[in-house]
Amino acid sequence: MARELVSELGKRGDPDELRRVDVIWHVVEGITPSRIVRELPYGPLLILGYKRMGRGKTFQPLSEKWDEKSVKEWGLARYVAFDTVFVKEHEWTKRLAAENPYYWAGDDGEFTIAVDLVENRVGRASYLPMKPLRDFRDARDLMELARE
Repeated sequence: MARELVSELGKRGDPDELRRVDVIWHVVEGITPSRIVRELPYGPLLILGYKRMGRGKTFQPLSEKWDEKSVKEWGLARYVAFDTVFVKEHEWTKRLAAENPYYWAGDDGEFTIAVDLVENRVGRASYLPMKPLRDFRDARDLMELARE
């Protein structure tokens, strides 16, 4: 199914049209083979580290590790963000993010939060303790709730 979705998005033709599609590609080291990442159509890329929790407890991750050269190739003309688990496993991401405005790496809760709408929970990250989601006025209010 995922391959069909990627294929259909890739057929959209006009690269400017693809830039307008609200897609952020989520890829996980240890789950997503690098050959798949190379094939993804244009769009921001969120690179996640493998977490040994939830489904990650029972899944045998791929042995392939992603290096700086590969990530730079994937990031040509697109924004790339790294989650904190990936950053902890690859220190070079901090330097890359400091040197290039197209790359971003930050601490949990600094610029992003996790919102679980299935369980109605919010927190600094999905692998950290989360609290019940309550009413909020806007994104700033939601960020404050996650940081409490």
